[in-house]
Amino acid sequence: MTKVGTFPAERTFGERGAVARMYRRYMVKASVTMFAFIVVAAYLLPLLYMVTTSLKQPSQVSDPGAPAYPATPLTATYEGASYPLYSVPFPDGTTRQLMLIDAGRSQSILIMTPKRWRDGVTKSGLLRAEKIGEQNFNASCSPECEWVLLRAQPARSLGGVFAAQVVEHLPPAVLQAMLVEAHRALRPGGRLVLETVNTRSVIGFLEVYLRDLTHRTPLHPDTLSFLAAAQGFTEVRVEMRSPVDPAGQLQSVPTDGLPPRAAAVLNENAARLNALLYGPQEYVLIARR
Repeated sequence: MTKVGTFPAERTFGERGAVARMYRRYMVKASVTMFAFIVVAAYLLPLLYMVTTSLKQPSQVSDPGAPAYPATPLTATYEGASYPLYSVPFPDGTTRQLMLIDAGRSQSILIMTPKRWRDGVTKSGLLRAEKIGEQNFNASCSPECEWVLLRAQPARSLGGVFAAQVVEHLPPAVLQAMLVEAHRALRPGGRLVLETVNTRSVIGFLEVYLRDLTHRTPLHPDTLSFLAAAQGFTEVRVEMRSPVDPAGQLQSVPTDGLPPRAAAVLNENAARLNALLYGPQEYVLIARR
């Protein structure tokens, strides 16, 4: 005879005595607590935001990249003024801290923070950087970036320094510092050549200089000549470029029917007005080291 045995059905974890009942009670309490925490957090979140905002510095409120805790922006001093510091990626993959001295719409002028080089000489460099978004910059070697290379040149090592449509973009202090570096880097007899907008000409100032919002400093030919001479350059001279078409200038008065003296005075006045209103739109400063 074969005896058939029966085995009790296996119970689930929820049906296993005291431990199971404690587990169920814990899960219920944990769920209620979590729900209450979410509700309270959602209610207090605006209040927390107001508290953290009230503790921030004024400059942090307008900066979306500023940390949530109170912090003062990093700054550095250049030419006696304080400027903010930004970490700027360079084409070689490195990142350097630069001082933002002139913020533009699409480009900004930055200064390398002083750094102790291997030879023990403290140097800094000027460059322009493409602006990306609100606070990020991507350094690129545009024509203005040549001043970084200029500062890195040994003294009396260059035969010439040339810059076209650059100096009018620089603040006065940076322009003077650039002239100092150019004089240092040029060898005796080397030439400095600077091309810029002729703001002495009314049409040059109104139609050329004011059209570019990145222009920073209008430079009269006499002013730029004085700055170059003050930094030690000699044989400073100015050559005019880009003359206005005579057809667009004031025309001479016909002498027929007019007293010769009256016609001469009128034409002389017209020539003076043409020189003021329709003078050459650009000029080139040439100087010797």
